Amino acid sequence: MPSVVWIALAVNIVCFVAGAIWLTVNALGAWRHGWPALRRLSSAADELPRRVAGLESRVAALEPRFDDLERSTASLRASVARARLLLAVALEAKHTIQQTRQAIAFARVFVPRR
Repeated sequence: MPSVVWIALAVNIVCFVAGAIWLTVNALGAWRHGWPALRRLSSAADELPRRVAGLESRVAALEPRFDDLERSTASLRASVARARLLLAVALEAKHTIQQTRQAIAFARVFVPRR
């Protein structure tokens, strides 16, 4: 074999070893940075059932309030309907009073003044 082939083989082996070293160093760096995140994720996953249980108890405690809220909402809707009815009656009375005043003003034209 010529020496060029041996040189090419040596360069190939050096590049292979350098690539393996580079890959190992980067993999270890990624593992070093990723391990704490995995640990936090694991602890958060362990804490999740406890938090879900707490939320379930809070929701169970709120369920009786939903009935009160529905009753209050129905009462509020009824009050708003009454208020709208009273407003409509008041506006109609105002309109009637204005018409009456206009009729009186028109009738005064025919009544002599002193």
